[in-house]
Amino acid sequence: MSVVWEKRTTEEQGLLNPPFMALLLERAVDGFRVEAGTGLPFPYAFLIVPLVLQPESRRNLPQVVTTSLAAWLPQHALEREMLAIRVRGLKEHVREGLFWGLQADLFRIEAAALVAGMQPKTRRFTSTTDFDDCLKKARFLGRWFARSGPVPTVLAMWGVRP
Repeated sequence: MSVVWEKRTTEEQGLLNPPFMALLLERAVDGFRVEAGTGLPFPYAFLIVPLVLQPESRRNLPQVVTTSLAAWLPQHALEREMLAIRVRGLKEHVREGLFWGLQADLFRIEAAALVAGMQPKTRRFTSTTDFDDCLKKARFLGRWFARSGPVPTVLAMWGVRP
């Protein structure tokens, strides 16, 4: 259930606003497309945002997409444990970002996947180091997940269900 915008804290409005969520997803869609040549499977949207927004999670992600998810996860068990909690806590924000991105044509849904929309990628933002890092890691996660195996396997490794 969505919380009325005006009742959200200033921090929540600033960090979890739909355009930012949509931009993170757009970058993940692009990363997945680069690696797999297809759209980002819809369930991944709900994993990518919680992983990207948490600074510690961003720092703990591997540096290269060739790192095996199956080998990385046992070394980062806390990330796996915390993800399910974060997914539940952020699912409404991710949904709002999905709707915003669809309306803004940042991406479209085709065959249960998010694919690039028609809007040009030449938008300007006032950015910070954290903002830029979130965008970079969202793209990285799109690429990494594209290399990590079938969707049900990736979700099972993370301990989440669609």
